[in-house]
Amino acid sequence: MVVMAMMMVMGAQEEGEEVTCQAIPTAGAPLADAAALVQQLRVRPGLCCPTGSEVCSLVETVGNSLATLCGSWSPCPSCADVSNNLNKVLSQCNRNSSVQGEYDPDDSDRQLFLTSNTLHP
Repeated sequence: MVVMAMMMVMGAQEEGEEVTCQAIPTAGAPLADAAALVQQLRVRPGLCCPTGSEVCSLVETVGNSLATLCGSWSPCPSCADVSNNLNKVLSQCNRNSSVQGEYDPDDSDRQLFLTSNTLHP
């Protein structure tokens, strides 16, 4: 997966929680779009469950930003929890008003990605 390439570890949040910022040219979401995406998820009621049998599932797009869940999420996280976790990426992976990164909540196959939607036609 292209998003996984060229990662730079920024450090652990808590035991087992890690934010990783990517440095892929043109793959970052504009900061304003990423912030709007995080806010939109924060107020969305219910769960943000992966869909279908794909390894990664689209959670939300806003403007030129994209949130993706990858791996096995059981039980499904609430959209507010997804927002809180992506907010960690937003705050740590803002480089020149562009955001791209991943949040790994527990060192498993579960990951949340915040990137530009230009990577996913």
